[in-house]
Amino acid sequence: MRSVRAGVPQGSPLFYSAYVNDIPRPSTGVQFALFADDTALFLLSNCLRNILPRLQRAIDELTQWLRLWRIEVNPDKPVMIYVGPVFAHAQSDALYDLQIVQNKFCKRAADAPWYVKNYVLHRDLKLLTISKFMKDSSERFFDVVSSHLNLLLDSAVSYEPSPPHHFCRRPRNVLIDPPDDLTVEVEKLLELNKMAID
Repeated sequence: MRSVRAGVPQGSPLFYSAYVNDIPRPSTGVQFALFADDTALFLLSNCLRNILPRLQRAIDELTQWLRLWRIEVNPDKPVMIYVGPVFAHAQSDALYDLQIVQNKFCKRAADAPWYVKNYVLHRDLKLLTISKFMKDSSERFFDVVSSHLNLLLDSAVSYEPSPPHHFCRRPRNVLIDPPDDLTVEVEKLLELNKMAID
């Protein structure tokens, strides 16, 4: 038997609910959702510049509370996992801003010092970058939908993506986009590790 110095024993949903009852609600208009031990912060806005600072402030407030009550964030769980074919229409600078938020959250979750490179953090946490996750999810989506029995669904996704220089992007374009710089660095590091093991 082991004494519990912080948190609650495993399999005690009532104790856990009481333990997290005073979790701070964000003061920035960010919505907060709890389901068992999963937490989601989300914000609806038509401007990314409005979202990022408010979301960051909410993450900072939550981080302080988690540290106070010695609750560890599981770095193995993906951060910012929602993605869909609609993200293929996002501008590269918008995805870059989302990647910055993910990087900051990862550093805080892992309690990594400022000098740890983002690509090292992604490798160590086994965490995909936003663009890599988006591309992998889109590939799975198109694979499943293209073999669907519904012919209308199949015809909606079976088209050739427009060339990269074309002004009109369609969801399938994400499959031919070149990887961003961070993804390239992470993949290089993973390849070096694989070579060292072999």
